[in-house]
Amino acid sequence: MVKRNWISADKRLAIHLRDSFMCVYCSVDLRNVGRGELTLDHYIPVRAGGSNGSGNLVTCCLPCNDEKGNMPAADYFQVLGRRRGYHQHELAHYIAGGMARAEFQMSRPLNRRLAKALIDDPQPSPFNHGQDPWPAIIPR
Repeated sequence: MVKRNWISADKRLAIHLRDSFMCVYCSVDLRNVGRGELTLDHYIPVRAGGSNGSGNLVTCCLPCNDEKGNMPAADYFQVLGRRRGYHQHELAHYIAGGMARAEFQMSRPLNRRLAKALIDDPQPSPFNHGQDPWPAIIPR
């Protein structure tokens, strides 16, 4: 079981909103996954001096989070690029693009006010036929 009490619920949700509920590493859409599949990752691992600040936390799927572990982000992008069959010259562009995308995401401001409002009073969305809009992530 993933420990979730190291970060407030509104900050966690604000980071997921900032990142559009997409894994920063593999780009999988995480809007409709179970709560245990939607994680946050320390872009710079804590062991390497990374913090719990929003500028170092990214939305991540559980498989990428587990596999990345304490690897630096550039090394993990290299693992993903090789798995996708990129040649050496393509791999450099893939790594640079992935890191630039992640760093852009982390530079965007958090909207904790919106996150708190969604937690306090979630409203059904017309896009999900009146069902709870955030069942997997908003603590009840």
